[in-house]
Formats: sequence, structure tokens, C-alpha cells
Amino acid sequence: MARHPETPQEIANKAIISKHLNALLLARGTTQAKVSDVTHIPRSTLTGYFKGTTTPSATNASKLAAFFGVSRDQIDPRYGKPASAGVVDLADDSSPILYQGKPLSPREMLLIRHTLDQARRSSAFK
Repeated sequence: MARHPETPQEIANKAIISKHLNALLLARGTTQAKVSDVTHIPRSTLTGYFKGTTTPSATNASKLAAFFGVSRDQIDPRYGKPASAGVVDLADDSSPILYQGKPLSPREMLLIRHTLDQARRSSAFK
């Protein structure tokens, strides 16, 4: 029996998971091979996650989250709170924000918040 066509949400989830995993891999300075060795997820399976062609099972999402030291929903949006899926509040200091695959420092976050506050107070943005 043929698999049903993918929904737009399934396609989006694959892209989000791929983006998150590649950013975490870069930030951690490691390789897919190392991830595979530690998590015991086959390299071919990981390749699908990193390329955005497949999504991880709940078990594999948990293994990846443990490896990278993040919560499972920071890898796979299917495990997050529906109301906040894909949304990050810059005012929340506990939300890691990446730029070019590297986490922003507290000083960079402060600069961004300050710039946004000034822009919102400016009459040009009203």
C-alpha cells in the first residue's frame, strides 16, 4: 500500500528538524559520525534527519536531545507546546537564539532587545 502524500506540516517539520539539528551540530563542533557513535542511531538514519528527508521517532528525538543537551522540542516541533511552536520570545532569557549556527551571548541579546525597544519607540515605526 502506498504512503499518503505528505502534508504541508510534515514537510515543514522536516525542514525545521533539519535546521535545528544542523545548527546544533555546528554549535557543538561535532560530526554526524560522532552523534551516531554516541546515540547508536545509524548514520544513514541521521543523514535523513539532517537532510530533512525523514523525521525522528520519539525515541531517536530523545536520544538526540540528550546528546545535544537540549529539550526534545528544541529539535522536533512535534513535541513542543502547540501554542508556541516555532515562536521564540526574545524577552525570554531561557530561549536559546542562534545566529549563523552559534548561540547569541547575553550581551548580544541585550543589544538586540535595546535596538528593538528603540525602534518601537521611534515614530518611524508607528
